[in-house]
Amino acid sequence: MEAIKVSVVIPVYNEELFLDRTLNSVLAQQEVAEVILVDDQSTDNSLEICKSWKKKDQRVSVLSNIGIKGAGGAINTGLHQVTQNYVAILGADDYFLEERFADDSRLFEKYPEVEAISHSIKIITSDTKNYDGLNAHFVHGQNSGSKLDNTLFIKPDNLKLKQHFPITGLTFKTTILDKVGYFDETLKQAQDIDFVLRMKLFCPILTATFDKPVAVYFRHENNTTRNMTEAVFYRRLTAKKHFAIAVKNKLPINITWKYFKDFMEYDFLWLFRKNIFGKKLIKALLLPIFIYRINTESQVLYDCDRKILN
Repeated sequence: MEAIKVSVVIPVYNEELFLDRTLNSVLAQQEVAEVILVDDQSTDNSLEICKSWKKKDQRVSVLSNIGIKGAGGAINTGLHQVTQNYVAILGADDYFLEERFADDSRLFEKYPEVEAISHSIKIITSDTKNYDGLNAHFVHGQNSGSKLDNTLFIKPDNLKLKQHFPITGLTFKTTILDKVGYFDETLKQAQDIDFVLRMKLFCPILTATFDKPVAVYFRHENNTTRNMTEAVFYRRLTAKKHFAIAVKNKLPINITWKYFKDFMEYDFLWLFRKNIFGKKLIKALLLPIFIYRINTESQVLYDCDRKILN
């Protein structure tokens, strides 16, 4: 069995504290044939660190965006340059564990119809504490991903969309980009969730073993997801987009309803800025407003001065 060759795309923005650890973990994987670092106009020493790694290892290439495009735009810049048949994406503050791709060669050979393999990842917080995010729980030391081991998902109507496929745990064939497209650059957050949804809808995905995480998601004080105002704004936008996708593709009513409920939650927070007493009753009374707002083409404007608290 011949080992697969993987291109790893890493978006970089002000990650000087973590880059060495990240790149050491990536370049230690024998299946990694190239590493594409895309600097998104960092203001710290990140670009210089990237260039130093390029000098150390010929597998490393460094690209720089013209203007700040966000993580999705930086990933797209890298995806357009990959030369291998398989791709993995890694945050510049996250890192791979040993034998990150050890099972992928065997699984892709055994299931040639599979276009992506989803592995679990491990959550590590910088202070070892647990945190509640906007729509997720970050438990230090806990695995995150699909708990259905070795399960093949093929058709959208059979797909359990509640299964979590972390972008850092995915290995996918480059050819899927022709089916699902690239990252949505209008989303500064949740762009990975959007990309994975489209992958779920159109590509056969195989889950690996939940108890064998392949990467670490490192939660720290500078994570962009900690910006609650930005998180609510872009998750509202994502839910609205996914509702439209569900309607267009005639997905089951429970899936369409899920995205509508997500939109209501984020739209409520955008309107009222925090959870308030009688929230469920207020949502029910405002249901016609939510229906109008999710179907209108107009969008709310991002207001960086708006402060949203749970």
